[in-house]
Amino acid sequence: NSCGFPAALFFEEVGAMTSIQSGKKPMQCRKMYDADRSKVGEPVQLDMSQLPELVLESLPPGENGKEEAGGRVVKIFQPGTLDEATAQEAMQRGTFVAITVQDVPVRGSDLVDIVKHYVQASKLTTVHLRNCSLAVPGGQHIARAMADLACLYTEGNRIRDGGINTMATALASNASLRILGLVDEEIELKGAMALAEALQLNTTLVKLDLRRNAITREGVKELAFALCKNSGSSLKYLYLDQEYGGMDKGNFKGLLLAYKLEFSLTFMGDFHSH
Repeated sequence: NSCGFPAALFFEEVGAMTSIQSGKKPMQCRKMYDADRSKVGEPVQLDMSQLPELVLESLPPGENGKEEAGGRVVKIFQPGTLDEATAQEAMQRGTFVAITVQDVPVRGSDLVDIVKHYVQASKLTTVHLRNCSLAVPGGQHIARAMADLACLYTEGNRIRDGGINTMATALASNASLRILGLVDEEIELKGAMALAEALQLNTTLVKLDLRRNAITREGVKELAFALCKNSGSSLKYLYLDQEYGGMDKGNFKGLLLAYKLEFSLTFMGDFHSH
């Protein structure tokens, strides 16, 4: 083309003329690649190594059994509606397993529509959202997509306790999520308590990341109680800020361990008193 755009972006620009005319920025997305592919000409923002470790861990093996998922992760640079998404070249060719959106505002309702569509139309199992200004309403929308995913990882979206409460309600009965990241989401004690209630019932979540939140020591106590109470829990990794300890390979650490021991002694005392 004569505009100097990469071919993929050129088609996206042409396909979004109605958006340009209405004053809305046209949707743009590209497929990401592993570090080796990025070194030979791909833009650095398409290097998959920038994704959180737990997101990379969630990606299923490729068609050939290899762990590399190059070309199967779509990065959305400019979000849009489901209708716009279906016109994107990156979302038409082949299958993809993950979507990442970073540093751009996202409408929660549009994102949920896109996720639910591509869970069926492709092989989408992982969603990563960083600094997308979701706020409380966006978190409430995202809760509707949790039942369709194996990994949801959010960072810095200001979901807060109001959005977390809705997500916790969905988590309690969720049977698909294996990895949940709620990092730097301004979660305080009420949000931690809501998550603790969900963890008393959930039996399939394996990894939970709650780092960089203000969950407080009381919130950690609630989480410890929930995990002691739920004998059917599958949780093996709980990532908390260093002062709170956490869980690694099923082993409690730090403050979380101290609260677990405290509850264990309480349970034993109650048992012997009867």
